[in-house]
Amino acid sequence: MPRRGGRPAVALIMLGLLAGCAGSATTASGASSSFPPPSAFPPPSARSSAPADDSTPLARVRAAIDRFNATAGKQVAAQQQVLEALVSSGQTAQQRACPVATTTIELEPVYARLTAAPQWHPSSGTMAGTAYALPTLIRIYTGDRITGTDLTDLHLTIDAGQVRFPAICLR
Repeated sequence: MPRRGGRPAVALIMLGLLAGCAGSATTASGASSSFPPPSAFPPPSARSSAPADDSTPLARVRAAIDRFNATAGKQVAAQQQVLEALVSSGQTAQQRACPVATTTIELEPVYARLTAAPQWHPSSGTMAGTAYALPTLIRIYTGDRITGTDLTDLHLTIDAGQVRFPAICLR
């Protein structure tokens, strides 16, 4: 005779163990929580404000990414317009060859890991200036909803004081 109720009991035990490991949370009676409040985790735009000296490579990269991110989760055409202004002139043909975009993205870089990447070159086209690599979480938006994520080393260049992106095709 098959056993009944064994799996739900195991699931409840596992949930109990997981809840015990996860720390405490606010209860229905309003007891305090050991979790930090949501305000302890500011949105990426708040974490990426540029430092006072806007002539440093880091400040310039932050400003360009903030400009690009301001269009994430909004109209695709608005982000494409910003992207076209940021794409290196040696990447224009590659950008124009991209399929019509139907999504927007938000870049959440690890700014502390911005490093020069003198050996990096785009797979096609050219990019003038000093190349940099920046580990980045990409959030993909369909409309105003996050529908995917990805991790990458975003490569950028700074040429004549301007941050330039490689071609970025969004689907």
